[in-house]
Amino acid sequence: MVLNGLPAIGPISLNRLLEAFGNEPAAVLDASSVALRQVSKVGPATADTVRGWRLHFRLEREEAKLKAGGAQFVTREDDGYPALLKEIHDPPLGLYAIGNYVWSDRSVAIVGSRRSTFYGQSVA
Repeated sequence: MVLNGLPAIGPISLNRLLEAFGNEPAAVLDASSVALRQVSKVGPATADTVRGWRLHFRLEREEAKLKAGGAQFVTREDDGYPALLKEIHDPPLGLYAIGNYVWSDRSVAIVGSRRSTFYGQSVA
């Protein structure tokens, strides 16, 4: 959940980092700045954000918000993560969900964009 919530780091960079550190989020968060910057296309700003993750993400607060809202964070490693979503090029690290879902059933998903284009906004 921490990696997913860091600012200015998208899924492509996060997936590169995870791959480089054996798909272990804790290893990414514990890595040195030098080790992080050795990952393809990870520069000083991204490395600094990961190294200083506690300045950008309050894990305890997020966990409390999830609990208060009856929500859960489903990671790619969880059985509940949608199988088809794992097949896309850069699947999200995790999903926020409220309620008990059977992800294989037909459903509707709401996907947001942090920096949508005017065209995207008009189509939506």
